[in-house]
Formats: sequence, structure tokens, C-alpha cells
Amino acid sequence: MTRYKLKELKQTDVNEQRIRQNVQQQISKPKRKLNFRVPILTIIVSTAIIFLLIQLLTPTDMRHSTANEPTLMNIFYEIEGDGVTYNQNFTTYDLQNIRILKYYKEMPYIDFLQKTNVNTIDIPTPFQVEDGKVIAVNDGYFTELQFHFPYEKEFINISMTRTFMEPMEYDALAANLVDAYGTPIELERLNSSSTLVTKFLEGDGGLVYTYYSYDEEENRIHLTGTRANEFYTIAEGYIYYIGFSENSSLSKVQMTEFVKTFIEHNEFKTLEFEEATYKNSWLTRGGKTMLICLAIALVSLVGMPLLIQKRSQRVQKFVWSLVWIFIQVPILTWLISFSVGTLYRDGFAAIGMMMITFPALLILGILIILFVNRNRIIWLVILHILTFIFAFGTSIWNSFSIG
Repeated sequence: MTRYKLKELKQTDVNEQRIRQNVQQQISKPKRKLNFRVPILTIIVSTAIIFLLIQLLTPTDMRHSTANEPTLMNIFYEIEGDGVTYNQNFTTYDLQNIRILKYYKEMPYIDFLQKTNVNTIDIPTPFQVEDGKVIAVNDGYFTELQFHFPYEKEFINISMTRTFMEPMEYDALAANLVDAYGTPIELERLNSSSTLVTKFLEGDGGLVYTYYSYDEEENRIHLTGTRANEFYTIAEGYIYYIGFSENSSLSKVQMTEFVKTFIEHNEFKTLEFEEATYKNSWLTRGGKTMLICLAIALVSLVGMPLLIQKRSQRVQKFVWSLVWIFIQVPILTWLISFSVGTLYRDGFAAIGMMMITFPALLILGILIILFVNRNRIIWLVILHILTFIFAFGTSIWNSFSIG
């Protein structure tokens, strides 16, 4: 070792002073604070704007906005209720059992005729028109009217509602001439397309017949279950479900003739049954769900980096993988599948696209998370942007095409 270097080592005061100065500078130097304000503000403002749009674009109840217009719904007063009536033999065909309903207060049959300016048809004796009651329910698009005529312990109950379903084929019905309980049913052609299904009670068993009843004390609609002779058909775009009490004084011929006459000649078909209680809009066709998905995506993409940025790469990849699998992939899959189904107006197309999209997005996202470190978030954001552009574009285009 040279004398110069040895001398340098012996003179440590200078080096010590330099070290102290550097340490003091590091201690006194203000630590850089992470700026959380911009991303947090972005989350709050974006979410607030999205939900504000939802509130502004949510369709208002048409019964309040069109109270001066003479519609079928304006005749009735909405009340609380529960349950839905349907023919248990044909739920897989007419889907009446899955309806979610609004209920309307019972009114006298005579008052209903006066307010709708519709003529009645002859009611078989001993039933009287003056004793009749009318109840309406609405599933958001179609109104169902129920006409109930009591006499002592007997009743005639008539239900009719609009439907897009085609009449059931006679040959298909004839292949099984018993109901789900085993009670025989009879068929009669009303015309070339419609068939009247008749079931007269035999023995003590049988399926339950339900109809709407008004509870005056609670001021609500509920279901009443009983046994009845039933008539069912789809004719001229209407579902008719008619019941005669088990102990009816009317003969089978009288029941059948009245039902056929009512289906063919009733003037209630002139009323507007296809009346939506809520306006059809972009939001009601999936737009609201898209905006909610956008809010969740923004929160996860902007908020997640703030929570895990100080963690190791291993922890970050693990957390991002969980978020991707359980939050983002389901959202993106639903958006793409729903958009394809809307575009082609085919539910099977949506299901098929879902089966393809979910594993594809899952694998692609995991590969990005595991093998892309620096630009991971950018690539995930790009996937979200492309998906939302496709979803919103398809939805808006479909709205214009429908409108």
C-alpha cells in the first residue's frame, strides 16, 4: 500500500464529516408524500356522475306523468298485493307464473263499464252484472283484467291478458289429455288456430285454481285458492283463463257456451292491454347495469393500485389476480355477452358468447398480470375500454334501431 493511500486512510475526519453531512441531508430532506387526491377524486367524481345519469335517465312512472290521458291504468288505484295467477298446466308455455306484478284496487263491474265505455255481454243466471267486481294487475308491459261474479257460494271468474305467444297447436295438446294431477281435459277447436282446453272436476282431488281477491281491511290484493272447472285458451293475442266454482249450478254445456261467446264477442279486446307502466328506455334495456359496471370498473382500476402499490410484486400479482377473476372478468363477460345477444336478438347467441368470452378473458388477464410488470394496468385498462366501447355502442345502436 502506498504512503499516499495510507495517509488517506489515517485521515478519516474528512470522510466522517462528509458522511455526517449526507446523513443529515437525508434526515432533513422532506419525504415525498404520495398524492392520493387525484385518483380518489377521480373515483368519487366518476361514480357520482354515473349514478346521477342513472337518476336522470331512469324512466318515471307513466301513471303520474300521463294522469290526464284516458288510459286503462288511470281507471284504477294502485295498492299493495302479492301472488300471481296462472294455469298450472301451461306455465312452461305462457310463462305467466314468472311475472312481477303491480296490483290495483278492486272496482265495481258497472263502474268499470261506464269508465271504459264498453258494453257487457250477457251473464248466465243466477249471476248478476251488478254483483261483478274488476281487479287489474300489470307486469310492467301488459295489463291483466279479472272479472269476478259471485252468487252465494258460487262464482264465475274471468281472466284475460295480452300475450305475444302463439296459440297452442291442437295436435300437441291432444297428445296428453290429462292435466298434471291426472284429471282428464277436453279439447275443442275455436277456429283454425285456437283450441279451447276444458277441465271439469272429477272426484276430490285436482290442481288448485287461484284468482285475485281484494282484502278491504288491509287494502291489498291477495290470492284465493280453490277448486274450479277451468277453461283455458290463447286466442287473437289474448290468454283467457276462466273458472266456474266447483258447486256451480250451471251445466257443462252452459259453461262452455258462455266461455265461447265471451271469447268471441267481448268488447274488452278493444281496450289497450299493452300498456307499459314504465317508459321503455335505454336504461331499462340494460343501460343502468352497464353504468353500474362502469362504476365498479373505475373503482377497481383506480383504487386498487393505491392500496397495493407499496406491496411486493408477488402480493400485487396475487391481489390483481383475485380482482380480475372475481370482479372484472364477470363484468366484461356479461357486457360482451349481453351486447351480442342484443345485437342478434338471440338469447342462445348470448349464452354461446359467454361460454367463449369467460375463459378467454380469464386466461388473457392472468397472463398480463403474471408476465407484464411495468404496463400491467395499462393493458387491463385497454381491455376495459374496448369492451365498454363495444357494449355501449351496441346498446345505443340497438336503441336507435328499435326507436
